[in-house]
Amino acid sequence: MQQPNSIEKLSPKEIQDQVQRICESDELKSKQQLCLLLRYLVNETLSGRQEHLKGYKIGLEVFGKEENFDADQDPLVRIHAGRLRRMLRMYF
Repeated sequence: MQQPNSIEKLSPKEIQDQVQRICESDELKSKQQLCLLLRYLVNETLSGRQEHLKGYKIGLEVFGKEENFDADQDPLVRIHAGRLRRMLRMYF
C-alpha cells in the first residue's frame, strides 16, 4: 500500500489522530499552549476557514486575549507560532 504524499489524501480523522500523537510526544506533551494552537490551526483548516487565520482571531480564540488585543503590537501569537514551528521540526 502506497503512503499518502499529500495532506489532501488524509482523512480529517487521520489528521486529527496525527495531531493527537504529536501533542502526546516528548517534544510537545508539556507544552499545552502549543498544542492548543496546533489543534486550533488544524481544525480551522479542516473546516475550510484557513483564510480567516489571523493573529487577532488566534489571540482571542486560542490565548483568551481581550477584544482590544492588537496582534501588531503584541507578539504573543507570532512567538507561539515560531515555537510551534520549531517543535514540529524537532518532532519530524
